Amino acid sequence: MSIDEAILRFLSAALTPLVAIVATVIAFQQFLINKRKLKLDLFEKRFEVFGAVLDFIDLIATRQLPKQEDIVRLDRARLTSRFLFNSEVPKLIAAIREKAQVVSALDSRAKEVASLGGGELLLEARKSQEELLKWFEEQRGQSERVFEKYLKIEA
Repeated sequence: MSIDEAILRFLSAALTPLVAIVATVIAFQQFLINKRKLKLDLFEKRFEVFGAVLDFIDLIATRQLPKQEDIVRLDRARLTSRFLFNSEVPKLIAAIREKAQVVSALDSRAKEVASLGGGELLLEARKSQEELLKWFEEQRGQSERVFEKYLKIEA
């Protein structure tokens, strides 16, 4: 057997493990890419929920009553949050929605009392409403703190 034949046999024998090594490296790179893509996809979904919550808080904090579409968007965010976050975020969203209902009820009561002549009941309703509006103003910062740990993208 000549040296050329020996080299040829060695190279053909080494080719299979070399292909296996290259395939393993490619598979590992694909694994890393998919892991990063999952993180990015999760971030996008979570950020949508975060945006819906902040939009709703801003709406109430600027003394506007939510429309039906605003409530539907918040409810959709709450339902979605059950799959994307631990129980802390859905509870926060539920509390925000509950307080918004109270704000709406107080606004209706204040209008009703005002049409009857107002007085002390009107002042009481407006005071309660103002306290809730302050709560909503505080919730912006609170919501940012709650969502912050879920919206970090680490390489």
